[in-house]
Order: sequence, then C-alpha cells, then structure tokens
Amino acid sequence: MNYRFAPAFISHAFTPFYDFVTTLGGCGKSLQRKVLKHANIQNNERVLDIGCGSGTLVLMIKTKHPHSYVVGVDPDEKILNIASQKLAKNNVGVNLIQAFAEKLPFEDWSFDVAVSALTFHHLPTEIKKQGLTEIYRVLRPDGRLLLADIGKPYNLL
Repeated sequence: MNYRFAPAFISHAFTPFYDFVTTLGGCGKSLQRKVLKHANIQNNERVLDIGCGSGTLVLMIKTKHPHSYVVGVDPDEKILNIASQKLAKNNVGVNLIQAFAEKLPFEDWSFDVAVSALTFHHLPTEIKKQGLTEIYRVLRPDGRLLLADIGKPYNLL
C-alpha cells in the first residue's frame, strides 16, 4: 500500500512550532513524562522511539537512563533536525534515524523496549499493521511496546 507522508500539523511550515503546539494542546512534555513512567525503562536497555518527532521523549529517556542505548526514528527530516539541535543543546547522545515505522532499518531482536507517542494516528490502518509487525520483529522476545496515541479526528476540530 502506498500512502503520502504528511508532516505533523500537515505542513512543514508549522514544524518549528511543534513543541509549542503540542504543549498547548496538553500532548507535550506532560504526555511524554507519562509514557516514560509507564514504559518502565531500565538502565542498559535498548530503547526505540518510533515517530520521535522533535526528540522530547528520547531526551527524557536518555537523561533518566544514561546507560541505555536510545534510538529515535522519524520519517520527517525537518523534525529530526529540530530533535538533533535539542539533543546537542542538552549534550545528550541519542541516535536519530530517518525511517518509517513500517520499514525499520534494524536487525531482528534489536531492542528491549519500543515506545511511540502521537504517531500511529497519522497512519492508514494497513501501514499501522505493517508498523506493528516491524516493531514486533525488532523487539527481543521478552521486549515490550508502549504505544500512546489519540484517535483519528473526524473533522478539523
């Protein structure tokens, strides 16, 4: 299935305002803190953030668990640039990779934990299924996934 990728907020023109808008809408750092809490990440675990966006969650994970290996993936090069700048400003080392959820560039069983916040509602059902299949593939047999998202909107509001 082919689908057309759309950046967060539909246009790259709004990408620089991503953190501000998500915080204003109640889906910024407060949501990321809840995801971090419920993911129950331990030091030395290998963690993958699918749809890492501006890097808020990967920054929180690596700051709280400095001995964990953390990778963020997102298909949007512009939002990854913002994430990279945020990580550099905080002197935090996280690998950021441009990739889609349905085509993860990792070996089988590469991660202990996968998290995804506010990503899957952007994807058509078939791509969601492919993405979950990929996540299952890259998680270790005892690995875990925490997916936090909203439902697809029915109108602009």
